[in-house]
Amino acid sequence: MVDPDVSLVVGDTPLFSRTIAPEVFGSFQEEHWGDLISGIYEQYLINPSFVKDWYVKEGEQKTRLLFVDQAPTPNVAFPWERLPNDLNATYLVAATDPLNPPNSQRIVLSSEGRGGVVQTLALPDRRVTSYDVKIWIRATGDVKVRLAFLEAPGGSDTILDGVVVSGISSAWSSVEAVLTLPAPQSTTYRYRFGVCRFAVIVEGRGEVHIDQATLIPTDAVEGMFNPETIANLSRFKQTMIRWPGGNFTSGYHWQDGIGPMEERPSRPNLAWGGISDNHFGTDEFLRFCELTGITPLVSPGFDATEISTQEIADWVEYANGNTSTVMGALRAGNGRPEPYNVKFWVVGNETYGGYQQGHTDVATYASGLRERIAAMKSVSPDISIAAVGYGMHNTYHDPANEWTQTLLELAGDVIDSVDIHAYVYGPKTTPADMDASTINRAFLASAETFQRFYDDFRSTRATIDSGDMISLVHYEWATLPSSLSDQSPMRETWLNALITATHYNVMLRNGDLVRGGALHNFSVYLNPVRAHSEPPNPRTYVSALFSELAGESVLQTQLKTPTYQVTDDLRGIGPHADVGEVDAIAVQRKDGTKDVVLVNRNLSRTFLVQVCFQSDLSGKTATITTLDSAEPYHRYDWNSTGDAVSTKTANVTLDSCGLAVEAPPLSVTHVSIP
Repeated sequence: MVDPDVSLVVGDTPLFSRTIAPEVFGSFQEEHWGDLISGIYEQYLINPSFVKDWYVKEGEQKTRLLFVDQAPTPNVAFPWERLPNDLNATYLVAATDPLNPPNSQRIVLSSEGRGGVVQTLALPDRRVTSYDVKIWIRATGDVKVRLAFLEAPGGSDTILDGVVVSGISSAWSSVEAVLTLPAPQSTTYRYRFGVCRFAVIVEGRGEVHIDQATLIPTDAVEGMFNPETIANLSRFKQTMIRWPGGNFTSGYHWQDGIGPMEERPSRPNLAWGGISDNHFGTDEFLRFCELTGITPLVSPGFDATEISTQEIADWVEYANGNTSTVMGALRAGNGRPEPYNVKFWVVGNETYGGYQQGHTDVATYASGLRERIAAMKSVSPDISIAAVGYGMHNTYHDPANEWTQTLLELAGDVIDSVDIHAYVYGPKTTPADMDASTINRAFLASAETFQRFYDDFRSTRATIDSGDMISLVHYEWATLPSSLSDQSPMRETWLNALITATHYNVMLRNGDLVRGGALHNFSVYLNPVRAHSEPPNPRTYVSALFSELAGESVLQTQLKTPTYQVTDDLRGIGPHADVGEVDAIAVQRKDGTKDVVLVNRNLSRTFLVQVCFQSDLSGKTATITTLDSAEPYHRYDWNSTGDAVSTKTANVTLDSCGLAVEAPPLSVTHVSIP
């Protein structure tokens, strides 16, 4: 036998008594436009309630991504535009008698003519070509209203499919129709979505008001949910989803998102710009979680002046109270008699940040948190509530910050867990004298930063004599390089996925402490209007592998491996001494199956790893699955050729020691022994 480069001895004793928390393998989403709509709620019209004033936040246009080059049209609700080649038509975003305040869109033909509004859409026409349209209309005079698909901007105004609406009166009424596109369009937008325009066309003489329009594919699950998302969440074994944010939650009022959709108020998206129509709310989110079998994590905002303790407690009661409670009865009146029994909650989002609505000091937060936790648990005693800790990545700029320490001192006796956001950004610019390999090796060592942080957190927790009762959760975490240089492991790359694997390894080795996680940002990308419409991200393959270990026991191990050094401090991910070229974790399942996960951090070298077991497993057959990529630095999108992740499987019979495993460069190797 060739002498191994690396040796791993796997014991029979668990590293700690707790098993791996399933909630570690979750996703984080918020309303940027795309993650939620149309990623979960597959509705493609933006500003469907025709709100006049599109909220613009300087530097943040994430809800305007499809329309970055489109100028607002006077008297038409953005991003709608007036119908091309209209005749004798005038427009007004009206505040008088809208279906749902503050506005509706008015189209006036004072003499015989033609008018209307259109919106450019990116639709998944390669999956489905028929779409359900619903819109509320009222009209006076002698007019004909047509709902239609037109060709993409730059094409003709020929109607691809249209339906003439009948039965319109001066009173608001809803109209429904099915519109069908021709065969998939040759024009693509952001790699895989066909482009067309949806139009409301008015002909004749009179006045038409329109409000609350939706356009949803006919194959949407239960008439609203994206089937691709459901399939991918199952495929990649997601366990938890955090909603409604993120920064967005700091300005979110949950009662805006319940009841009949056409009665829900539209609000400005204070975090990211644009409009939140509130068509997707508590009932929709929790129903989606039921459909997918995913655990919901609900995150009320913390804003002492805008979001009251009572409002948050009412939200908990709406989710979990029986019908004898006020909020439980309200939920039943909205069509859901049975409680949802939401266990996991987190109060606030990065409340320490000056960019955050509701930003405050730690003493004010701790005081308000105590009050909110008491109120929340008074209506649902068994829930688990996380508090906002100081972001792990923020300590690079402010290493002496005592937010988390003070929070534990002031409210540690009522907190179940502390939410520490953990982003790995790296250098903002690529140092001129540093090559890509040095930068990437530093990123690959960033799990050492996590371990250092966990050690510090244990020490902080010990100062308040909490034992191990307070857990740590990462309800936002990811590697998101600040430098957009190809020298960085961008999130669409296999290299980024490999870094994610090292982070999972360190989280699981500290699974007595780390009990939850939400990988940024809704880690299965599907949507046409986000900044990076992508195929399933390579790191979802890694997440799927690790999530299979949920509920199992982490075993003690001894690892001997060559090491390398990170000598520079690259914005929070160094320096680190003696970083293992190979990282490893071992797990035992309840049925006796043993799993070993090896991560080879080396950019070019294959390591032979001798895996030995304390128990004699000779004669057993191990299945070895290796994940790697032929192009680990390539940023995968819908135009990419080849697979983002290569999967190879082999079977090996164990001898009296165990087995020898080849770990290729930049690979994740999973060994499973029934």
